[in-house]
Amino acid sequence: MTATVEERKATNKALIDEVLKAYPEKMAKRRAKHLGSFEEGKPESLAQAIASLQDAAVYRRVSQGSAAAWESIQVPLKSGELLTRWLTGTNADIAALKTFSLQQLGRVV
Repeated sequence: MTATVEERKATNKALIDEVLKAYPEKMAKRRAKHLGSFEEGKPESLAQAIASLQDAAVYRRVSQGSAAAWESIQVPLKSGELLTRWLTGTNADIAALKTFSLQQLGRVV
């Protein structure tokens, strides 16, 4: 089932709220300004999200952390193996795929 735009916005807001719970109230208020999402297929929504990075210090912090963030979600699984195991769907294939979850690899933040 495809989620509506409103449902996706609500889901994104819930995820952001969950992240902000990890911070003390004052810090969460500051962080909230820099957390956001944009609507898929809507360039103007992406432009608004990018515009929120006008603060040079925020932009620098995001840029510096991007390589580490990218590395933290990499999984040692080739796309061909992923597709084959997913399409085959045997219990052994599903179990093998679960071993590559970010949680199993200890990369959940």
